[in-house]
Amino acid sequence: RKIKTGRPLRFFKRHLSRQQVQLSFKIEQEEIVAIDEESFQEYVTYHVFLLIPLDRIPTLPGCFLMIKSCPMEYETILSDVRRIVHSLEPTTTFKSILLVADTSKQDGFLRQYTSVDMHAYTTALDKIIEERLVDKLVIVDGKDSAQLFQVNNRWLGKSSASSHSLTGQQYASTMIGFDMIRNHPCFEPNDLVLQMDSDIIIKCNCDIIRQCASIFERDPSVVTFAFPIPSKGGVALQHLDKAGKPFRFEIRCSFLHLDRLVAMLPLRAHDVKVPSENYCIDNGWWHTLDYNIQLNGMKSCRGDLCTSCFLHPPNEFKMSTTERINLLIVSDVISQAIATSLLWKKQLGCVNLKSNTLRWLQSRYESVVVAFILNEYTPYGMALHCFDSFLRQSKGKKLFDKCGIILFDNGSLNL
Repeated sequence: RKIKTGRPLRFFKRHLSRQQVQLSFKIEQEEIVAIDEESFQEYVTYHVFLLIPLDRIPTLPGCFLMIKSCPMEYETILSDVRRIVHSLEPTTTFKSILLVADTSKQDGFLRQYTSVDMHAYTTALDKIIEERLVDKLVIVDGKDSAQLFQVNNRWLGKSSASSHSLTGQQYASTMIGFDMIRNHPCFEPNDLVLQMDSDIIIKCNCDIIRQCASIFERDPSVVTFAFPIPSKGGVALQHLDKAGKPFRFEIRCSFLHLDRLVAMLPLRAHDVKVPSENYCIDNGWWHTLDYNIQLNGMKSCRGDLCTSCFLHPPNEFKMSTTERINLLIVSDVISQAIATSLLWKKQLGCVNLKSNTLRWLQSRYESVVVAFILNEYTPYGMALHCFDSFLRQSKGKKLFDKCGIILFDNGSLNL
C-alpha cells in the first residue's frame, strides 16, 4: 500500500513504537547513506526500521498525553507543543496524544497577560495537526450546552451548563478531555494520563512512564503523581509535605490514574457558596479533587523520577512579545539539557521558573566549546563583528568558560 508523502519520520516511529507490545518486537533504526556526485557530501536516502522479534512480550504500561491550551497562547502554542512532544517521545511511548484547546473565552482570562488573536491561534492549531504533533485536537468552545450539562452531571453531580468556576478557572474542557480518553478504543483498565499545561517546560531523559507506572502498581491508593521538579536527587516517594499535610494535586503537570479518579465520581464539591445553576464550584477544580482524594482515603504523591523534571513559567515572563520569545529560547535550553546538574543551580527545588534571561546558559557550556566559522569574501568589519560577539559572550555574559575558534576563509581581505 502506498503511504502518503509529507509525514515526518517521527510519525512512523511513533506508530511503530505503539505496536511493540501487541506484536512483541523491538525497533532499531538504520540509515542508508549515499554520496552526492556534485558536492561529494553524504546524504540519507532511506530510513530503515528493523523490527526484531522478542521471545516474550514486555509488560509496558499504557499512558495517554493530554496537553491543555487556551487562545492567549496564540504566539507560542506551536513551539510549545513541538517542545513537549520532542522532549518526551524519544524515550516515551504514548497510546495517543491529545491537545485540548479551550476557546470558550477570548477575553477576561484569569491573570490575563495579552490580548487574543483567534485567527493566529486557529492557524497555529492547524499547523500542529499538519505536522502530526498530536493525534487528536479537541476544541471546546463552550457553546454545546447539552455537552456541558452532561459533563457537570457526570463529574460533579450538578445540573448546570457552566464551564468555569466562580473565580474563572476552566474545568469542563479538562473533564471532556478525560472522557474522550476513557472512550478511546485503545484505553484499557489502569491506563494513565499525563496531563499538562501547554506552556510548561519538560526535560525528560528516560522512560518516565515505566517508572511512574510502578508507583501506581505498588500502591492502589495513589490517584495522582506530580511530575518531578528540578532537584539534586534523592527525594523519596511521599504523600505528605514537611508540615504533615497531604500533597495537593499538581494541576500544571502530573500523572493521573483515570480509573481511580472516575471511581470517585461524582466529585463532591467542598464549601460551595454559589448557586449551582450558575456555577458548580467556587475555585479551581483541583481543590475539589484534593478534597475528594482525602475523603476517599486516597493519595496524591510526589518524588523523583530518574533525571526528569518540569518547570512552570509565571505569567510575568509573558507580558510582551519579546519576553515570550526569550521564554521560548530558555525553554528549549532547559529541555535539551543533558542532566539536571546542568540546570541553573538557583532553580533547583523550585517549580516556578526563576528567570527567562541568559543566566540559564551559564551552566550549559561548562565544557570546551569549539566554533567553526566559514568565511567567503567576508568584509573586515563583518568578520570583526562576529569575533567581538564571541568575545562578549565569553567575558561579559560568561556563556562560554573555554571557547576556541577554527576559521576557514575563502577570499576575504584584510583578515
